[in-house]
Amino acid sequence: GKYATVRRCRERSSGKQWAAKFLRKRRRAQELKAEALHEVAVLDAAAHCPRLVSLHQVFETNTEMVLVLEL
Repeated sequence: GKYATVRRCRERSSGKQWAAKFLRKRRRAQELKAEALHEVAVLDAAAHCPRLVSLHQVFETNTEMVLVLEL
């Protein structure tokens, strides 16, 4: 997409596969952080819904924010 790339990843300890959504920080940092926090809040609020993907973990580096989601 325009601001994010989704890749398949694998947890080394368990071998389980996940989807990793990489949000680039090229835009203003506050804008990205607000957008990412909103997405995390929506996924957290809808965690009980079996038809939506669930959020596993969130990582942040200097250049991007990574949301790890179920496949």
